[in-house]
Amino acid sequence: MTTGEKKDPSIGLAEIPGDFSATLGGDDGAVPVPWRASYAISLSVVDGVRLMYVIDHAALTPWAWRVPVDAVRRQAVARMALSAGVLSRGDDRPASSDGGYRWLRMTAFGRSGQRVLPVVGSDEDAALANAFHALIPASVWQLLAERRAEFLAGAASDGGTQRGER
Repeated sequence: MTTGEKKDPSIGLAEIPGDFSATLGGDDGAVPVPWRASYAISLSVVDGVRLMYVIDHAALTPWAWRVPVDAVRRQAVARMALSAGVLSRGDDRPASSDGGYRWLRMTAFGRSGQRVLPVVGSDEDAALANAFHALIPASVWQLLAERRAEFLAGAASDGGTQRGER
């Protein structure tokens, strides 16, 4: 820590506050125009981890998975998120929907904050995003990729008439 820098009160805590929750989200750029797909990885030390994936198509409901993650891993990622200073260095910019940004929203200690994490950002931003992604097992990411491929194959086979709007 440099001279004059304020230490975030959450850093170094033995326990994560009971009101802690964080969600990392973004646009994954994995579906072609006219659709967009976005994901959100939610972490709660109490409730666990959830992945939500949405393709903006009228015929699809969001896909969601609740993922069992042990408490030690959840707490490690929670500490990492808390130490990133999201609550003390908030970011009011809207997260871009062009795949160029990710965002992290967090609540802890009775406060809430948001931070935009550019895809091509600092090592700290990349490490934080990677830690959230790593909470989701490869098998779930594979299942998501298979479902997305099925959707795209169906959309291509009907000449694009499945283009729905939400």
